[in-house]
Amino acid sequence: MASMITGFWKTVTFYCKNHPEQPMELKQGAYSAYYGCSHEFDENNPCHNRLNLIDAEKALQKIMDNLTGANLMGDMPDLTNYKLSKNGVEYKVIKHDTFSDSISIMVDNQKIMMGQAKEL
Repeated sequence: MASMITGFWKTVTFYCKNHPEQPMELKQGAYSAYYGCSHEFDENNPCHNRLNLIDAEKALQKIMDNLTGANLMGDMPDLTNYKLSKNGVEYKVIKHDTFSDSISIMVDNQKIMMGQAKEL
């Protein structure tokens, strides 16, 4: 199961809702790693949308549960447009390639955007 989860992480790309043209980047914060918007340090208009690894793992577990449950029933659903919300973060699968099993997920962290999250 662990190798399945590891392999699953490699197929997922997160995108910022505010700047979907480039994937979010894995960065090291003061206390932990996180996925941050590629525009985080723009001089004119910085974007603070980010996703910590704990929230990312919870979202991916929910998506994986949907895939494995459907797979047990002999089905492979296309999760494109699937939405979920957990811990103040909204996710939307913007592309699910069932052939390669790659998944692109749009992230909208309401906690960060509203200024309620702690610094990482």
